Amino acid sequence: MGELLLRRGADPNLADENGMTYLHNCCRRSPRFWEVGLLNTFFEITDNAHKTVQIDARDKRGRTPLQLAVTNLMA
Repeated sequence: MGELLLRRGADPNLADENGMTYLHNCCRRSPRFWEVGLLNTFFEITDNAHKTVQIDARDKRGRTPLQLAVTNLMA
């Protein structure tokens, strides 16, 4: 569903009520559940559509997707 929305022009940086973007939600999961294929598709679609992904976006708690990923790698 997300792929279809992105291909139809959805904003890849749209955040939920907690300030979390799609990338935040992917990175906050345990690494064993990371869908590398989905992330690759996400970046491929946004790149082809010339959409900028805010990889340093902060959620309401001030965390970036990278910080969430590192936290989960160390857990």
